[in-house]
Amino acid sequence: MKTALLVINPFIAGDKMVKSKGLVFKGFYSFNALVENAPYLVKWNAKEALSWLEEARMLVETEIQEKSYNKAVEQVNNFLDSYEKKSYYDKKEVWGIYPSDRAIPYF
Repeated sequence: MKTALLVINPFIAGDKMVKSKGLVFKGFYSFNALVENAPYLVKWNAKEALSWLEEARMLVETEIQEKSYNKAVEQVNNFLDSYEKKSYYDKKEVWGIYPSDRAIPYF
């Protein structure tokens, strides 16, 4: 007799599917994952964190999501502002040939 293992993944719940940077997110979980992890990701890859916030901006549906998105935007932008004032900041290393950018709050 053969048995099958069922793995339940919280990122695969819902009906709307979004593929993001090799990870598959669906529905409400995609928004939470993108918004909660962007402030941590900006310390290692600023361009990627801003692209995550752009994707999250398209998924905002409620006022609670809007507030959490704006909080993440504020954290990311504050980090980038303070990072540019450091003596070891290298604009070319962080942004490459593109100009520095900031996340846009949701209005």
